[in-house]
Amino acid sequence: SYNRKQYYEETIRSLAEMYRKNLCEIIEHCTGKETPEVTPYDVGNKELSIEEVSNILSFYDNIIQEYTEEDDEYKNCSARHI
Repeated sequence: SYNRKQYYEETIRSLAEMYRKNLCEIIEHCTGKETPEVTPYDVGNKELSIEEVSNILSFYDNIIQEYTEEDDEYKNCSARHI
């Protein structure tokens, strides 16, 4: 419901249609993603930007990759000496 003395019906119809269109675009965007996107809310900090969260996750991914590669090198070296 809205104040009919303050807004024209066409204005409200237009606003509702723009809202519906934008909501559909958001739903299509989210359901079309192949991989989930972590948001600041997901990691318990609503003050971070999505870019900051992405940078933090990349940092940890790089650390894990480095340790995994080092572990693989150690395993390969150990296997040669056995």
